[in-house]
Amino acid sequence: MGAGRLALLLEPFEQRHAGVRLLFFESSVADLEQRLDAGQLDVIVGCGFRRLRTRGRARLLEDELVLCSPQPPLGAGGAATLPAASRERLLLTADLCGLASATRGLFEAAGLPIQAYPGRAMSYGALEDWVDLGLGSAVIPRFHVRRQALARPLLDAAGAPLRLALEAVWRRGAAGAGPVAAFLTFVHRVVPTLARGLAA
Repeated sequence: MGAGRLALLLEPFEQRHAGVRLLFFESSVADLEQRLDAGQLDVIVGCGFRRLRTRGRARLLEDELVLCSPQPPLGAGGAATLPAASRERLLLTADLCGLASATRGLFEAAGLPIQAYPGRAMSYGALEDWVDLGLGSAVIPRFHVRRQALARPLLDAAGAPLRLALEAVWRRGAAGAGPVAAFLTFVHRVVPTLARGLAA
């Protein structure tokens, strides 16, 4: 999601609750889920978290997905369609953040194969560098793309833009009536409006 963007969404909560301290912890999806289940973290934020009945979740915002490629634009208007992208060699991350799983899920849901490059990048920046080297194309959230000239909107077979949902996830019943409950109320009531402002 990006720590800076998350901090912007949460700044009003910190201002209203001066006695509450928010601590940020960055790790892989698997590690965040493990720490959440162990009660070491109150809320985790990102994509690709398992859907369990013991968890609550709220969508924070959505990122437009783009295809970064050194090739000429695919399809009309410079956009890349999912079927056309499936014919390219795709670069994937090591899936620490859930992007690789989300990318595979998009193609699987559309019944399309993936021609994945055998190596795995450790960051979005590395994906862009590999695109520059001509190793293949990469699906990246537009927010994280440094060189927008490489990026084209990624569309499904019907021509609709594809997006990646970023969510807050917590253990049901663990909030109680303290600061965590106040935080979750803020996530439900205030963050959607702030997220729309960020998107604009």
